Amino acid sequence: MVRGILALGLVFSAARRRFARPVGGVLEALQGVPLFKVFKTSANNGCGKCGKVCELSTRSEEADCANCGDCLGVCPAGAVGFGRKPREVGKGAD
Repeated sequence: MVRGILALGLVFSAARRRFARPVGGVLEALQGVPLFKVFKTSANNGCGKCGKVCELSTRSEEADCANCGDCLGVCPAGAVGFGRKPREVGKGAD
């Protein structure tokens, strides 16, 4: 019973630190929205070299990408970059 009370105290304490304080709530909300990430451009030729060097065997814009940057130097077309993805010319302009 004592262990249960201590465990509940730790859970509530961690929840209070994470959600009740303003900074914790803001950081939690922004956690899934990275400002900078690994991206690919339209110059991508589909060679797959980025997936071969990746420890997770993923590509830059897949959900499993950890934004580690291992793929940045291996793209022969220079289609992989890091930062904010530039807008493609001619796309999305109505």
